[in-house]
Amino acid sequence: MSPSSRRWPRPDERIVVLTAENRAAIRNLPDQIGARFIDVGICEQTMVGMAAGLALRGRVPVVHALATFLTLRAFEFIRTDVGIGRLPVKLVGGVPGFLSEANGPTHQAIDDVAVMRAIPGMEILLPRRRR
Repeated sequence: MSPSSRRWPRPDERIVVLTAENRAAIRNLPDQIGARFIDVGICEQTMVGMAAGLALRGRVPVVHALATFLTLRAFEFIRTDVGIGRLPVKLVGGVPGFLSEANGPTHQAIDDVAVMRAIPGMEILLPRRRR
């Protein structure tokens, strides 16, 4: 079956993607999902709160930001609004570990996994590139 003739499932209209001014890795997404893409600017706490509200209304929010800012700046919102409520919010932290070395230690996610592990029921996935 050629890729052009492959039948893909219909897009899930419940999925909403929110980002905190981090469009580089997802630059083509706004054109593909339209109004279900929301760039909140640099306000990770608000973004997680919005995601929790969307989840309570039947949406499946995918939240995207630099890993260190998503997990540390928004920790209380993640713990209280998403974790305790066990809401179906997907957190995607980009530029993990030392990948943001040019921006210095404030942008390096070296404790994000440890912080998320403190939230009961939080499922953490660490994808890696095969060598």
